[in-house]
Amino acid sequence: MVGKLIGYRRKSKYNAIGVWEDNIYFQSTGENKRYKMLKLLEKADEISELKVHQVFILQDPFKNGKNEIVKKVSLNIDFIYKNKKGDIVYEDFKGKETDEFKMKKALFEKRYFPATIKITTRRDNSR
Repeated sequence: MVGKLIGYRRKSKYNAIGVWEDNIYFQSTGENKRYKMLKLLEKADEISELKVHQVFILQDPFKNGKNEIVKKVSLNIDFIYKNKKGDIVYEDFKGKETDEFKMKKALFEKRYFPATIKITTRRDNSR
């Protein structure tokens, strides 16, 4: 199923088309293209230990004042890898940065300090 295009069951908010590559589902062709670039960089020993779609907990579930359970809040980061210097890079591909993502990014960077999220866009993929 390498590079096979498929449609969403429900319409994507930004009309993205999902793609399967190496048995991994990518939410957009841009994210898939970035994955291919990172795989080439890994093969060239420019990066190492590439991981895809890692989930980080930003807020654990809890009971509020009304004794209702509030669900956990999590962030699925597209790519994690080590650069040549050995630094861990947390990278997320975005067609558009939503307010929800900006909030989750801030929560991630507070909870997992000193980690920061590198945002990659379509423009970065064209290089």
